[in-house]
Amino acid sequence: MAPLGVDSADVGLIYSHGSYDCYETSTSKKYRTTIVMGNDNDECGLTYGTSNEEVDWGDSDLNIMVVDTCHSLQKCVYDNDGYDGSMRSGNLSIIMGFHGVSYDYYWHTAHFKNFVDATRTEDLGEEWVDEMTDIMWGADECATAVAWGEDTANINEVYYNSGWRDWVDPGTAGKRKYFYWEDCEPENGEILE
Repeated sequence: MAPLGVDSADVGLIYSHGSYDCYETSTSKKYRTTIVMGNDNDECGLTYGTSNEEVDWGDSDLNIMVVDTCHSLQKCVYDNDGYDGSMRSGNLSIIMGFHGVSYDYYWHTAHFKNFVDATRTEDLGEEWVDEMTDIMWGADECATAVAWGEDTANINEVYYNSGWRDWVDPGTAGKRKYFYWEDCEPENGEILE
């Protein structure tokens, strides 16, 4: 896929591990997500958020990005503009991920297959949040999505009506919205309200 990497495709998928930072001091601020690959001895990562410019998804052909890692779309990072700027340019209209822990179990894979099968022509964002969210009483798996568009109607069109085969153009995409299942409570994390 060189030289543009994932931006050469219409759809991107990262399935790995993740972490995040959400804090501000008098000398620095960090609102970011890190995709982590490898082990403790040989770790590499990719960071995106307000304190880093490693990611510029969508500057070519990429329309849809799925980041199936823990903490890939944290609410505190979103609330502090961490998924703006280098995260959104060109054609990218929606990123789907998780607030909190994403579990690597057989039922997660089954939910993912159901999600892919159900979204060939529509409901991409809505099905992601509905199918991939799993309520488990304080250890919830909280699927989230960020969609961009010219205005609220265009953002909703992207979220509710895009599919793998019929992507909705976000237009100038000057606005964004964070979608989630209300009251989802990830393990050791903030409840989504």
